[in-house]
Formats: sequence, C-alpha cells, structure tokens
Amino acid sequence: MAERGLDRVVTFHGWVSGDRKHGLFAAADLLALPSHHEGLPNALIEAMAAGLPALVTPVGCVLDAVTDGRDAVVIPTRNVEALTNALRQLVGSAALRERLGRAAFRRAEDQFAVEGAVERLTTVVREVLHDGGRA
Repeated sequence: MAERGLDRVVTFHGWVSGDRKHGLFAAADLLALPSHHEGLPNALIEAMAAGLPALVTPVGCVLDAVTDGRDAVVIPTRNVEALTNALRQLVGSAALRERLGRAAFRRAEDQFAVEGAVERLTTVVREVLHDGGRA
C-alpha cells in the first residue's frame, strides 16, 4: 500500500482480542475487511456495533449484514484499485465515515442485538405453536 500513499493512514494490527480489540475499535476510523472468503465475519458485526463504517467485499453472507452505500462500502474481491480508491474516499471524508458508522450501528442494533434476536425467536416459536407445527 505504500506505493499508493496509504502507508501513513493504515495500521495493520493482526489478530487481537478482548480489551485490546475493543480499544482498537474505539480508536479506529473504519474497518477494512477485504476478504476473499468469509461466512458472516464477527469482526464486521463487532465493528458495526462500535459504530464504525466498514469497507468489505461481497463474500459469504456479508451482503446479508450490510448494504453498499447505506451502512458500508462494498468493493469487488481481489481488486486492489477498488480497495485503494475506497480507502482514499473513506479516509478523506469524515462526514461519509460518520454517516456510514451511524447507519451501521443502527443496523447492528436492529439485526444482531440480543433483544431483537429474542423477539424474532419468540415470534417464530409462537407461530409454530399456534400453527401446531403444520407447514
């Protein structure tokens, strides 16, 4: 990334967990997760819950969790130019990061918070019990 001028704004931390992870989320401006293969990455959900805008690729179930331009920036996989351009756009616009981060937090709260999951599960159980399990 140095040849593209991003070496001064991107920090690669490697594997982190616990309090260090939460501290990094709190200090971060965005999450860049340009994966080639994923299911539904916990790092994405955690970043959304921390109010971070995310830069992701449309792999696995990522697009079930985010919408390009609404609460994340989605780029094609294995596309260094798209990654570089998206990073430049996000790094260069605090307003865009703020808008995406707020939307990401709301989506994480709606989709992934325990309270919402319990409500959805309760609704399904009631429907099954009411219907007697008939399909």
